[in-house]
Formats: sequence, C-alpha cells, structure tokens
Amino acid sequence: MTNTLNADQFESILKDTIFLKDYIDTPYIVASESFDDEGELRDYLQERIGEAEVIYYTNAAKFLLEQDPSFSESLALASEMGYTPDKLNSELLATLLLQQKLSEELAELDLSECITEAKAA
Repeated sequence: MTNTLNADQFESILKDTIFLKDYIDTPYIVASESFDDEGELRDYLQERIGEAEVIYYTNAAKFLLEQDPSFSESLALASEMGYTPDKLNSELLATLLLQQKLSEELAELDLSECITEAKAA
C-alpha cells in the first residue's frame, strides 16, 4: 500500500517558512511523487534543496545584502566546503547560504502529519 502526501497539510506547514515556500514546488510534488514515510519525504526535499541556486549577480547581491551583509556566514560555508578565494563569486556565496537556510528550515519542520496511509480499495 502506497502512502500519499497530504497536500493541504504540507502546504500549511510550508506557508510559515521564510525560504522553503518559495523553493519547493508543492503542486509538482503532490502530483508526481509518493513517499513511504517522513524520512523519504525529507530526503526528497533535501535533494531539491541541493538543486536550489541563486542566479544572476543582481539577485545574488540582493540576497547577500539582506541575509549576510558582512559575508561572514557565506564565506564560512564556502571555506567549510573547501572553496578557495579564486573560485568564489556572489552567485556561489548566495547559493551556499540559500541552501544552508533551506536545510535549516527543513530540519525544523515536523513532516510526520504530511504522510497519510492510502486507503485500501
């Protein structure tokens, strides 16, 4: 028996997030994915977070200005991931910071109510 994603519950949880609500495509997930448990849903969402990126210099600059004006957090993330200064740019720093913030939000969510057991036919 396949479990289903409770779309209303999932959307309700995401609407209170700062970043996830803008980067998780809820209609697509509900229409095309199924998950056996909360762990599978969380793993799937973490994979999508790994694909999130900030593109274009102006978007990256705006994001960094709003979220990390001193660049301390984004530079620390880049350093932890082994990036050297010659490989850094605003898009990379913004992307690393965005992915970190998305992962932190995901870790704080209780997704257990989002998976419902499918009814037998």
